[in-house]
Amino acid sequence: MREGLKTHDNGKIQNLRGFDSLSLRGSKMKKSKFTESQIIGYLRRMEQGEKTADLCREAGVSQGTMYQWKSKYSGMEVSQLKKLKEMESELS
Repeated sequence: MREGLKTHDNGKIQNLRGFDSLSLRGSKMKKSKFTESQIIGYLRRMEQGEKTADLCREAGVSQGTMYQWKSKYSGMEVSQLKKLKEMESELS
């Protein structure tokens, strides 16, 4: 067992700071450091022929992230994205 961790009778692992490591796992998703309009801007540049590797280096993301963005936001304009967000908020 790693230093600073202890196991309870119920099998849960707890570090000595008191945080239950299992309860931290699905607490919240990490917030992106990019806005959707910035992401769409990078995708537009990729569609115009800029090399994906160069865009990834500039943005500081992996090619996998860039292609995940492409699958999620492909073909969208910023105005369409705003309308989509408004519709989602109205439904909630």
